[in-house]
Amino acid sequence: MTQQPSLKQIRTAQKQAKAIKQMQRVLKSKPLTKQQIKQRQQNAPRISAKQKAYRQYLIDDTRECFSHEDAIAAVKKADAKYNELVYCRDCFVHNGYFQQLHRVLSVCVALYDEDTWFTNVLDQAQQALQQEPSTRDQSPNQRRALLQPILDMIDIGYAIMKGLPKDTQTQASHYSMGVQIYAYYLSFHECSHQATTGFINIASGMKWQDALKQAGIKGKEKIEAFRRQILQAALCVYRIAECDDQSIGMPVPHSISDLRHKTYKRWSVLGALANACAVAKTKYITPFENKTALSLTANFGKREAAISNRLAQVKLA
Repeated sequence: MTQQPSLKQIRTAQKQAKAIKQMQRVLKSKPLTKQQIKQRQQNAPRISAKQKAYRQYLIDDTRECFSHEDAIAAVKKADAKYNELVYCRDCFVHNGYFQQLHRVLSVCVALYDEDTWFTNVLDQAQQALQQEPSTRDQSPNQRRALLQPILDMIDIGYAIMKGLPKDTQTQASHYSMGVQIYAYYLSFHECSHQATTGFINIASGMKWQDALKQAGIKGKEKIEAFRRQILQAALCVYRIAECDDQSIGMPVPHSISDLRHKTYKRWSVLGALANACAVAKTKYITPFENKTALSLTANFGKREAAISNRLAQVKLA
């Protein structure tokens, strides 16, 4: 007797079929009205003929794509991480995984230059990920309702894997990794100078009491605030290190003692973070943005300039 598929399997198959149909609609050219054409021309960024041609090359599905088995394996992996997130297990790690997936899919969808169902779902998933940390005291059912858009995003990932060439998805993944390094490099330096200095001192081997003495921190409340600030800076470093194969095994910084791990010491060396950011920009971000006219770093330049000005004032003080 043939075993009937479960309701969950049927619903999953229906959602994946819907995502594929949406992808097929995007792939088909649709005639636009004169008003739509005019509006697009006004709103669209300036794209050269060479950049348009490269985008077309990236979405050419006649090139090698991932197999059905590869796509199913990726969905299963993402589903497992989603369930872990629902039950508040390793939230910081799994939230970061889906942030990375969101960036990759945002780039892939943008290549089609269409306003689609995909874009709306990705926006909803991003909102859910932003709200996730503030709901960790809620029940699994409540969190499952909040995080539902992530499941829809996983379905988009399945459709993208089936519809875009391997090489395109690899480029999007590398670009996303570069953006993550750059973004958290900026976030690290947007922490207070006291916090970043405290992180470097602790990760370099300084004792906690000596770090407090050097920073001139006294009183229970001020000490606790200083600890939180250092760990916030350390979280930025962790996100950068996530993109580095040599930092595998680095613990999420939940406590000051976690910063004693040898990998944090390597990242506390003068210039380590700046070098990682420079490589991310020159190897992944700038080449991809120049070739495609797509960007997830629109405001990063202003943020970096503000940081440079603040650091210059600190040196003068």
